[in-house]
Amino acid sequence: MASPYDAVHGSLVPIAVVVVGATVLLRKAWGWMTSLDEAKDALRAEMGPEATRKGCVDLPSVFQEPQKELTVVVPAYNEAERIGSMLRETLEYLEKRKSMQPGFEWEVIVVDDGSKDRTCHVVSEFAKKHGNEKVRCLRLAKNAGKGYAVRRGMLGGRGKKLLMADADGATRIEEYDRLERALEKLTQGNEGQPAVSVGSRAHLESASTAQRSFYRTMLMHGFHACVWMVVGGYIKDTQCGFKLFNRKAAQQIYANQRLKRWCFDVELIYLAKKLGIPVTEVAVNWTEIPGSKIRVWSIASMLMELLTIKIAYEWLCMWKIDFL
Repeated sequence: MASPYDAVHGSLVPIAVVVVGATVLLRKAWGWMTSLDEAKDALRAEMGPEATRKGCVDLPSVFQEPQKELTVVVPAYNEAERIGSMLRETLEYLEKRKSMQPGFEWEVIVVDDGSKDRTCHVVSEFAKKHGNEKVRCLRLAKNAGKGYAVRRGMLGGRGKKLLMADADGATRIEEYDRLERALEKLTQGNEGQPAVSVGSRAHLESASTAQRSFYRTMLMHGFHACVWMVVGGYIKDTQCGFKLFNRKAAQQIYANQRLKRWCFDVELIYLAKKLGIPVTEVAVNWTEIPGSKIRVWSIASMLMELLTIKIAYEWLCMWKIDFL
């Protein structure tokens, strides 16, 4: 016959397992959030305003005086097959724009996020043709994530305006005109006023939903609900990879960005909101390009990063926002 001690002991074992497991997970989560904060500080120390004031920056920095009208930042990971057509179209547009507007100096920065294919080689061929002053490839030693690649490119941009554009060319470069007009409406010609205009595919949602499976549609709505809880609903499409920042906005937002992978877009909108930077959403044409790197398991990572934004910035106040 089992004694009362055995019964109590038996009930405590699963509780102890849960407590130990939760402690281990919390320690790992804390360590991960701390490492993201330290990585942010490290890159800022290398390229941020403090280093610029001390004259310690060897490479161009967004905290220096602008030298171009536009910087286009393209994050790329194993994009050798797709980036060539995107760059041809982009450079053709930029050259045409310069011929019509002689003072329109530009640059394209492709940040190779540790690719294992010939992505950097493809970009280098364009750099040879157009010159390194116009086309640069920054190659990261290892894959750090799209968010980190974008941040690295933005912090090294020389443009008065800085455009984030995906390597697949899903949003054509001509859509930049719409974002530029929207940005100028926000600033009213005041370059000291930080502002952001983001491309949006929200107007295409009904058509795309009809082509998706029920499972993927439910995942999409679930993700949107989680985004709403983090940043609210004033931006309907946070994930479109076509976003335009003026220089002041890029300085403030990218100096504070931590997330490196899936949900860095949401963090950018979150930071803009907390910094009081106006953001406008602009409908753009978008074409789905084969070769997406998002998988079903990616949803779990995205949800974890969304939760991290809430925990690290608000609940634990681990991540401080610097108002530059």
